[in-house]
Amino acid sequence: MKSSRTHCSALLFAATLILGTAPATANSVAVIVKAGSFSVSKDRQTIDNVSVIIDDSASSVFGLELEWRQTSGIAFGLEYVQYENDVTRTGSSARSTMETMAILGNIKKYFRPTSTVNPYIGAGIGAAGIDFSGNLITGSAGGLAAQAMTGVEFRWNKVGLYTELKYLYAEAEDDFNQTAKGTGTGMFAGVSFSF
Repeated sequence: MKSSRTHCSALLFAATLILGTAPATANSVAVIVKAGSFSVSKDRQTIDNVSVIIDDSASSVFGLELEWRQTSGIAFGLEYVQYENDVTRTGSSARSTMETMAILGNIKKYFRPTSTVNPYIGAGIGAAGIDFSGNLITGSAGGLAAQAMTGVEFRWNKVGLYTELKYLYAEAEDDFNQTAKGTGTGMFAGVSFSF
């Protein structure tokens, strides 16, 4: 991957635009901080004409979401997700790290918005960035991100415990048409704060 890191700037710019156009009719705003486990679905890929093995169990799995909640149970959100995977090659000591980042605009439906136990489903679409560092592959690429998620929030007043199962599609391509796939499934748990 020989492309520049300009996609990171584009992701931050998109986040700023979405934040600036948040729905004004929201009845509450929630911040959700979550961490968990993530498993990449394609652990053998050819990147930069090199056949590599991607550790399917990610590390540094983290998510942060800002959500505008309506009394009807519909919520609009902006989410940032990141995770890292080790990249190796058979018969070589060279290694790299693949860091996948995504910024997505989400819509969710909470089924019991006034209850302590509040299940939900949702989907999102946005942009993905994949960065490689190390001595096997270096560079970055950008592309489409999309996701589907479901979970339960346990809510007490302004604080809640948040659980989530998600499928995240993240495929990136650099200026030389080299692709990398960070697509997979994750299980998250975290805390939500409403105000």
